[in-house]
Amino acid sequence: MKTGRDIVIAAMLGAEEYNFGTATLIAIGCRYVRQCHLNTCPVGIATQDEQLRTRFDGKPEMLINYFTAVANEIREILAKLGITSINEIIGRTDLLSQVRSKITQRQIPLTFLQSCLPVIPGVNSGSGSSRAKRNPTRLSMIPSFFDVKDASEKKARCQKLQNQQHKPVGGNQACRRACVSLWRQGLPDGTIELRFNGSAGQSFGAFW
Repeated sequence: MKTGRDIVIAAMLGAEEYNFGTATLIAIGCRYVRQCHLNTCPVGIATQDEQLRTRFDGKPEMLINYFTAVANEIREILAKLGITSINEIIGRTDLLSQVRSKITQRQIPLTFLQSCLPVIPGVNSGSGSSRAKRNPTRLSMIPSFFDVKDASEKKARCQKLQNQQHKPVGGNQACRRACVSLWRQGLPDGTIELRFNGSAGQSFGAFW
């Protein structure tokens, strides 16, 4: 997701939540040099090197400006459609039209795409009162696995993961542990053993 148009199209296809990645990094100063995995980020974003981190000059206002621009673009598009809320276009595949290319000889049939999506009763009535059925699945994180009060304790646990429910498991646990003074000095190897099975998406190992 990068623009307000992307959000509107995703909503029409049935999306109810929207994630931003690269665009937000660029908004705070990312130069897109693709060194994130090397710990050598030249602008101090994707690195733990204290010397490199001093180069980071991003400010909250940069993200605020970006998301404000995205929100304004969404409002403009909805206004052109005569719609007052983004909730009113969730699942509205009838508002989509196929882009015809003079270069591409073979077009993907939009009718096939529409047949794969759920039909929402009343979307063609023009009343503007229809709503998409809300997804009951909450994108919740796994609760803290352990409450280790003593470094001598050793605990192990197995956990089944589901992609839509368990997002950045590592980030969740690291945040909880950072609030415990005992963990700031670190724990001996083997104190905690976590085993997972299932699918947690690309962000599974983030921020351990």
